[in-house]
Amino acid sequence: MVRYKIGALSRPAFRWFYLGRVISLFGSAMTPVALAFAVLQVRSGQHLLGFILAAEILPNIRKSAIPQLYIGRKK
Repeated sequence: MVRYKIGALSRPAFRWFYLGRVISLFGSAMTPVALAFAVLQVRSGQHLLGFILAAEILPNIRKSAIPQLYIGRKK
């Protein structure tokens, strides 16, 4: 049996870190799907779905856009 060195993944500590990060990203990606199913089960949830998904996305946009504007002005 041939064992290949696969860089950083050859270290057990990094493998655990990487696995945890992948699971965390998967969970974060499933949040909008879970919200959609939960909201659509509520009466007139179709109208609320857009607002709820926007409320989830807006903080991320704000966190990424404002620092970029500030950094752009510094140059």
